[in-house]
Amino acid sequence: PRGTSGWLVVPRRALVIGDENLLFSTGLQQAYPDIEFTACTVLSRHNLEAFGFNPNPEALQGRVRHMVDPCRMGRNFPQHTFDDIVLFLPGLGFTVPKELGTPDRPLFAYRTHLFAFHVIRHSKLVLKPDGGHLHVVWPEDNRFLTSPCGAAGIAMPQLIAFCGCKPVDTVFEVEKLHTDFFYPFVFGEVPAELPEWLNGTRVNSFTLDRNPIAIPLCVALLLHPDVGFVTIKDALAEQPPQPPGQSV
Repeated sequence: PRGTSGWLVVPRRALVIGDENLLFSTGLQQAYPDIEFTACTVLSRHNLEAFGFNPNPEALQGRVRHMVDPCRMGRNFPQHTFDDIVLFLPGLGFTVPKELGTPDRPLFAYRTHLFAFHVIRHSKLVLKPDGGHLHVVWPEDNRFLTSPCGAAGIAMPQLIAFCGCKPVDTVFEVEKLHTDFFYPFVFGEVPAELPEWLNGTRVNSFTLDRNPIAIPLCVALLLHPDVGFVTIKDALAEQPPQPPGQSV
């Protein structure tokens, strides 16, 4: 589009991650028409059609990427393209395999934390270097505790803070979307009715620190050697000063 002066106006661009059936992305586009939303999903066109969802919603005007690994989004989108990253219910939409047991197990929390960590890490590749924001769609704390994974120990706010994100005023509001657009996959399935614990879900907004994420050595040893945007946390710098005469 062009402004009144005839100059080309570059719209604000946002990438939605985790909205596997593309409904939430479509609702955002209708609620915020001045922003250009792009959606990526792990599902293929055939998968979406088999579930009864439109694989290419008209509102998104073709801005949909199918079969995208969110933890490798830097390979699917040009660098520094988006002003905003919207992370939709990270980790809650995926099927819980029998190897993990049930969603209330600590192993499910570990998978969710690791997934969100890698997505936030890769967000630094596709967000614009100046002024980019991360937005996390997440249930209200008290209601989340009543969910099937409420006892797993998921600490999403703490993880986001650990990754260097700082809260700012909310940019997007779920209330502006029609209820038909908030009908997500939950543990690999689309429930017949929206679970009670998802009522009151909010979109929390953050600034994203451009520096590498400082992680303990014990955590770094579990990651692939080629993982970027991380650094080893200096354990000695974090130790509290000892009283005189007690240092070795």
